[in-house]
Amino acid sequence: VRGIYAYVADFGDGLKIIDVSDPTLPKIKGSYNTPGNAYDVFLKNNVAYIADDSSLQILDITNLASPKFKGTYGNLSDAYSVCVSGTLAYVTDGKNGLQIIDVSDVTAPELIGNYNTAGFAYKVYASGTTIYIADGIAGFQTIKNKCCKCDNDSKPPKGCISGTIRDSSGKPLSDKNVILKRISP
Repeated sequence: VRGIYAYVADFGDGLKIIDVSDPTLPKIKGSYNTPGNAYDVFLKNNVAYIADDSSLQILDITNLASPKFKGTYGNLSDAYSVCVSGTLAYVTDGKNGLQIIDVSDVTAPELIGNYNTAGFAYKVYASGTTIYIADGIAGFQTIKNKCCKCDNDSKPPKGCISGTIRDSSGKPLSDKNVILKRISP
């Protein structure tokens, strides 16, 4: 919810923007039917990022009554959750773990890294340089981004994400840092 509007990932019906100024009489203000099943939506400024089955859909929501397609990254298997920090979109991709997508140009999102978690990556939240992942039977994991400034809007260097996987109590699962390899040159 932002202001008087609720932004809902409505599975087979894509994104719904609902006026909830009167909670007893919600009204659909706008919608956008995504190509897959919309599982999650993240808002940043006037852009909606939608985890949509096998893709990340990016919409301009400046006109709430008529959201406009801006871009897509379509090489995912099970996109369940998305969170944007700075110019990076973190997308959980089920059995394929976490995908990191550069969205500095929303019309041409680009995969810059990934990490195959031990479980089934379902939910993600990023705050600055810390990424939190709900990873099914593998539990809660934290990856610390040690080399990117993700709180600003500058384009990050490719392949710069690194971190230590931790369990829900904060203990490292191994004594080694994880380096997310660069996918594209």
